[in-house]
Amino acid sequence: MNNDQEDLVAAISFDMTILQTYAAAFAAGVGLHISILRVGEWHLWALNFILTPFMAYPVITILLATIAQPQKSLLGNALDSMHLISAFLVGVLVSMFTYRALFHRLSKHGIPGPFAARFSQLYFMRLSSRERPLFAELDSLHDIYGDYVRIGPTEVSVADPEAVALIYGTNMKSGKLLKGPWYDIRRPRTTLQLTRDVEVHAKRRKLWDKAFNSKGEPPNREMLSPLQSKQS
Repeated sequence: MNNDQEDLVAAISFDMTILQTYAAAFAAGVGLHISILRVGEWHLWALNFILTPFMAYPVITILLATIAQPQKSLLGNALDSMHLISAFLVGVLVSMFTYRALFHRLSKHGIPGPFAARFSQLYFMRLSSRERPLFAELDSLHDIYGDYVRIGPTEVSVADPEAVALIYGTNMKSGKLLKGPWYDIRRPRTTLQLTRDVEVHAKRRKLWDKAFNSKGEPPNREMLSPLQSKQS
């Protein structure tokens, strides 16, 4: 085997090693989504998810330059670091979109709706940006798909009168129907109305029960007098 053939074999082996590394990063992204990100609510971590790749980029570059590939230039290691992070993120996104489209509980139970709404909130954002009011857009979707329409990866619009008591009823001791992620809009400050945790809501509501039932204590006149004088 001459020198040219040896160089060709070395180049092919090096390329295969790179592809295997990218494939491992892709598989790691898929594994992260399946094992952790697929379950639970992560909307409060959005900023962390955006910042993490930028924070990991210099760390991976340094590890490549000092341990894995010291023979390479700093620029080469920086490019490889960017490619590894990209492969990892692509793995997360491919797994997430595949799960949402085919294997999510809403897909398995056959909740109808626009196919594009399965992947992200962009479909719902597009509805909100139209000239027609959002309720009119939702009414149109219900005319097409029925009382239950999937309008997001994990959201369903309900127009069934029989479901009102189940969704908005006060007897929710089981905690099976919690308020949606929208109620976290004021986090970390949370009012009584925006509290999603059933037990925390019950404890905070006890403080207000005395003011809203007939057996409660009469209002403090000293506190009400300044308010009444301002209104008069």
